[in-house]
Amino acid sequence: METSEKIKYFRKTLNISQQTLALGICSTSYLSKIENGQTVPSEDILQLLGKRLGVDLDDENHNQELELLIDDWTKSILFKDVELARNLYTKLKNSTITNIEHRLRFTLSQTLFYLMVDPKPRIAKKHFNEVIILEDLFKNKSRLYFFLVKGVSCYYEGKYSESYKALLSAENLIFLLKLHIWEKGYLYYLLGLVTNMLWKNIASLDYTRIALKHFEENYLFKRCADCRILLGIINQRIENWEEAIRQFELAATIANAFDDDKLKGSIYQNLGYIESKREHSESAINYYKQSLDYKQNQPSLSQVKTVYSLIKEYANLNNSHEGMMLVEKGLKLTQGNKSLLEFNILISYYHLVFSLGKNHSTTFEYLKSEVIQYFEQKQNWVYLAEFYQVAAKYYENEFKYKQSSTFYSKAIMAMNKLN
Repeated sequence: METSEKIKYFRKTLNISQQTLALGICSTSYLSKIENGQTVPSEDILQLLGKRLGVDLDDENHNQELELLIDDWTKSILFKDVELARNLYTKLKNSTITNIEHRLRFTLSQTLFYLMVDPKPRIAKKHFNEVIILEDLFKNKSRLYFFLVKGVSCYYEGKYSESYKALLSAENLIFLLKLHIWEKGYLYYLLGLVTNMLWKNIASLDYTRIALKHFEENYLFKRCADCRILLGIINQRIENWEEAIRQFELAATIANAFDDDKLKGSIYQNLGYIESKREHSESAINYYKQSLDYKQNQPSLSQVKTVYSLIKEYANLNNSHEGMMLVEKGLKLTQGNKSLLEFNILISYYHLVFSLGKNHSTTFEYLKSEVIQYFEQKQNWVYLAEFYQVAAKYYENEFKYKQSSTFYSKAIMAMNKLN
């Protein structure tokens, strides 16, 4: 990084105005020309500016060891090697990082660290906000990482379109830079994830296959399993059941080899979903129960997804006894947790289904005023496509065909939104 950019970087990170930095050293207009690369300052001015900023502006030490350390730390974060990520973070925090490219990469990776390793969204947001104001300084690899981190941040916030846009900007730089295979693989994996969330099935398949190829070349087997799971999910969405099962079974081979309960929980959850879609409720329940066993030590969100899946299957079988026990478990997991509000609403609906019946007026009023209204506000077409049909069927049974037709039309609209 040029000296002009260094001065601009440190001034901005210290939140110092040009007037304040220039005071007693040079004119503000002269400092502006220095920062814009329009003039080269004398050695004396350079030393005075550096002293006021508290840095050595002459230091051009591109420490290869430090760069490798930051790469290793970033890799440990992206591949969720928690212990290594924590140890390397401690080491880097105690290091003196004078190279601006390294400092930018370090700050960006701090955002990832507090999103993926030590989840603290507010701290992650703070670190990312620190670098947004410096976007014009990002070059080379740090620029690619800026877009990658922006993509990850937006993905965690559920802003999938924004995430996709940022990741595409990162992809545009991928062939201009010298990157590790694992870096390319992870970027393509992220693109596969976000296009999956946007229901861009073909794009998601393509990105995930590229990511899988890179991970296999680097023998990153757990990430290979993640790719297999994602490929299974996409294939099950387009009802290519046999290929979906094949991908999940390949992922299970890796999960068993590493005795990875998190992977097993995800795999059995998806196998249960396939059986549910095939209307094999008993088989689906067996898979979901295995998934829940592996998720006992995982976060509430992971557990409650499987609990809800089991509740739906017991509702299909009219098994109120087993269903109510899981409803109680689900409500306990979601109570007071704003991030799990949608599952609290869904499980509360099934509490009424089991206790009063699906066609009871109280159950239906809750469905219409709480469940459907909530997901309309969220524009969650997956749930709306399902519950619009439930409402349409209710009105049909009540011989209210006009209302029934309205909700069937809404269900078709929701499915078209998904497609």
